[in-house]
Amino acid sequence: MRTPGEHTQIRNSFYQHRASLELSPSELITYFSVLDKLPFPFIVVEIKKNSRGLPIDLIFRYCNPAFEQMEGMSIGSVT
Repeated sequence: MRTPGEHTQIRNSFYQHRASLELSPSELITYFSVLDKLPFPFIVVEIKKNSRGLPIDLIFRYCNPAFEQMEGMSIGSVT
């Protein structure tokens, strides 16, 4: 469980990075690492689109340990 102060700190961290839409893969992992202790599975997936805007590929960018446990595979093999 987190204290109200921790929630405020996490919320402020999200708002600081919100303006930056283009994050490198390592920045993305750092950005979402606040969710590592989340008790339920969480994943961030990038949807690649073709020139007509149709989805053509999914790229797993982040998953928390709860997702890793649910899937029975390591984070490195998922992201």
